[in-house]
Amino acid sequence: MMNNLTAYSLFLCLSLLSGCATFSTQHPPIEADRVTRVIVGSAEHPDPILQKVLELKEAGLLSKVRVRESFPVQIELTGSIEVVQALESLSRVQSFNDCF
Repeated sequence: MMNNLTAYSLFLCLSLLSGCATFSTQHPPIEADRVTRVIVGSAEHPDPILQKVLELKEAGLLSKVRVRESFPVQIELTGSIEVVQALESLSRVQSFNDCF
């Protein structure tokens, strides 16, 4: 009787451990897909890039947002590579007023 209980307990423990190991390998940590960059804002007031960053932070797409006091503003942020690249391309667009 004791051997069956011990064997069953061992089987149950190994099953639980293997289930946890399988789960962790199938779902990598979310932080692995995130990058930290510094985005330069625009010279416009209000700054449309800063406004977009704050909207994305509220939506949960960005984290660790730090705004540096400079002109134009510098924004250090962490987010998915897609979101950060979109913000970087936005920061390179010149204002219409800068063309004249």
